[in-house]
Amino acid sequence: MKFKRAIILSAGFGKRLRPLTDKIPKPLVKINNITLLENTLRFLKKLGVQEIAINVHYLAEQVIHFLKSFDNEYNIKIFKEEKILGTGGGILNCLPFFLDEKFIAINCDTIWNTQYEEPINILSTELEKEKSSIGLLVIEKNKSFDERLKGDFSRDSTNPNLLVRNDKAKNYLIYTGFQIIEPKVFQKTKLTTFSMNEVWNKAIKERKLIGQTQAGFTTFYHITDYEIYNKIKNQKITNF
Repeated sequence: MKFKRAIILSAGFGKRLRPLTDKIPKPLVKINNITLLENTLRFLKKLGVQEIAINVHYLAEQVIHFLKSFDNEYNIKIFKEEKILGTGGGILNCLPFFLDEKFIAINCDTIWNTQYEEPINILSTELEKEKSSIGLLVIEKNKSFDERLKGDFSRDSTNPNLLVRNDKAKNYLIYTGFQIIEPKVFQKTKLTTFSMNEVWNKAIKERKLIGQTQAGFTTFYHITDYEIYNKIKNQKITNF
């Protein structure tokens, strides 16, 4: 399934990447001489996304200036947050942009490459099959370059398409930073500043949170902090 619209979440402070992010925002950090933001833009283009929302807050003007060079290549709408709204609030603030259609929400601190395309297509199919409004791309902990990352989810024992949350030590699936969302998941939401964890937890209770990964997946590269950045920047990442 092709998606017309997506949001790249780019408003965060990037505190764990300090001192790198003292003067530049996390989306403009470079790996293999390509900013994390440009890598994400390229990936969305491969997925067929035509229109992209980008929320900004910390060092926002740097991100806005950077995006001007892509005016002829991407149809971008910038949403500037005067105060940071959190991952859930940031998406909710952009909701009219998506015209009540399913859309992609993506973080730019993962190194996106072609190995993600197949599981994303499967995730889209499973969402339709399960009649769910939200699905996450996840990966097994043992596929993470950063071995310190703890699991976020496990699979439901009766339906392996569904995600659940157990005791933290038992969760073995990591959220990659990619999700497919139907706007109606925000119905009855009264908060303006909140984390997507609140939306996910509600979906888990309703047995509606879908998760997808892929058996042949190789390595999950995520720019967790300054230490991991210094290790990843020297890696040769294929299909980048």
